[in-house]
Amino acid sequence: MTSKGKDTEIISISLPKTTAREVDRLVDEMGYPSRSELLRDAVRGLIKERLELARLEGPIDGVMILLYDNKAAREVSDIRHSSMHLFKSFMHTDFADHTCSVHDGACKCCEILLFSGDAEAIREVHNRFRTTKHVEESMVYLA
Repeated sequence: MTSKGKDTEIISISLPKTTAREVDRLVDEMGYPSRSELLRDAVRGLIKERLELARLEGPIDGVMILLYDNKAAREVSDIRHSSMHLFKSFMHTDFADHTCSVHDGACKCCEILLFSGDAEAIREVHNRFRTTKHVEESMVYLA
């Protein structure tokens, strides 16, 4: 990392080519002046989301939505089972198309988990899902 001025720091990231192309498409589609502006906006959104969840205390209720590659299915299932006391109900579905092959783990999966429990425990399980390899999204929506 190097610094650029007093309030800005330059960082470098590596992205898969398909993701970089998607970033470029979003820059054009959404009218951002640069990749940096789009990525700054995305990072601010992530920080805001994390801070809002971090401030919660005591019992909370809501929904957690996971989108992941089938390669993560075993680990997602293990995390869910180890935290079943928090989840009141859940639904799982596979998004399959003509290119999907369950045998090579190419399918996309979605889980919708209804939770009720201590905010700290919800944060912990959300962090576990979010940092699991091949989990593309883990979102929390409070009731």
